[in-house]
Amino acid sequence: MNNLLLKSVNFRSVAILCFSVVLVGCGAEHDDLRSWVATTRSEATAPAQELAVVVPYTPYNHKVSTKLNAFDVRRLTLARQTNTASAPDLDRPKEALESFDLSEVAMVGAMEKQGVIQALVKVSGRVYAVGIGNYMGQDFGKVTAITSDGLTLEEKVEDTDGNWITRETQVSLTEAN
Repeated sequence: MNNLLLKSVNFRSVAILCFSVVLVGCGAEHDDLRSWVATTRSEATAPAQELAVVVPYTPYNHKVSTKLNAFDVRRLTLARQTNTASAPDLDRPKEALESFDLSEVAMVGAMEKQGVIQALVKVSGRVYAVGIGNYMGQDFGKVTAITSDGLTLEEKVEDTDGNWITRETQVSLTEAN
């Protein structure tokens, strides 16, 4: 048992001695590395930047206007009441060609019957006879003139203020397909 104790003490002594030799050897060898790291750290240190001053948010105070909101239905009702002279007759029955956009309508000819000239217009594969005073298009277009080259419409459109504006539109003669 004494032998065993001696062997374990001897082994411990040898291990401590080896570890000490290794530590002493590493210390002198890496001095240049330690000095380089210290120099690099001192040169690379950036000064702390000051934080920007935070400006407190001040909300905008909206003032209530006496004008009606652009999206309020009352604005349209008021506009219709004040501007009824130039407004189209909304109570009259719609004609067949008023359900089509004018971009879909093509004048394919004109004919005169008993001294009355009529335009022949083609929509969705069907041909219709249109006279002066007939309506066509989705903007309350009323036919005001017909020639052999085309027809003239007087359309009524509503602007953003609710006013009805009259504009003149031409539908020219095109070749039939």
